[in-house]
Amino acid sequence: MANGANGSGGGASGGGTATQGGSGNSTGTFGSGGSNGRHAAGGGGGWYGGGSSYPAAGGGGSGYVYTSASVINYPTGCLLNGSFYLTNAQTIAGNQSFPAPSGGNETGHSGNGYARITLVE
Repeated sequence: MANGANGSGGGASGGGTATQGGSGNSTGTFGSGGSNGRHAAGGGGGWYGGGSSYPAAGGGGSGYVYTSASVINYPTGCLLNGSFYLTNAQTIAGNQSFPAPSGGNETGHSGNGYARITLVE
């Protein structure tokens, strides 16, 4: 997606999207993954968090890039305005080659997420 990245889930848990939380016994919400408290993996956090189901794995949370084109998906009650839009922004799917944090390129990434933001004045 150009302005949001969907998370993926394992088993019965769904990943969050740019517009809604992931599905499962405990759904993800804006900014938070689902947590059903039954010794199951919780959903990943993100713009919208992934769902959580017992005994399935938790779904991944979504990413989001705030641009003039993606503002339509912006939930009410948040405090950003047009002065915070990112320009020339992109998200790249994990199954595509992209710049690695340590240099070079990689396809997929394990561990913590990574973002590169460059201020252009």
